[in-house]
Amino acid sequence: MNKFDRIKANADFIQDVNSDVKQTQIITTKGQKQLTLEPNMLSNKERSRSKHGRNLITHLFVEELEAIELTAEKLGEPSMSNFVRQLILDKCQSVLGDEEYDRITSHKRNVMKNK
Repeated sequence: MNKFDRIKANADFIQDVNSDVKQTQIITTKGQKQLTLEPNMLSNKERSRSKHGRNLITHLFVEELEAIELTAEKLGEPSMSNFVRQLILDKCQSVLGDEEYDRITSHKRNVMKNK
């Protein structure tokens, strides 16, 4: 085997070894901001919605927010954010069905902060 064949064979080997390297995806938000998404390689303890997730901002009238807060309080929910998130996810699951919902939510990705 000559020098070039050895280099090519080594490059093929390196490509095979690195085939499990995480694949990144770049998306553009509605605000035209570019975000880099990577497959989740973090443990549940390391993964954080505030550090590795995205935001959903909904403007509410004062009375709507009061109704949501009172409902969460009456249900004994410690966090209004968790209460609202779970309500939205439950509705998504009922509309999409278990199979499609599970397919989407099992594909865990993290937003990586651009430096």
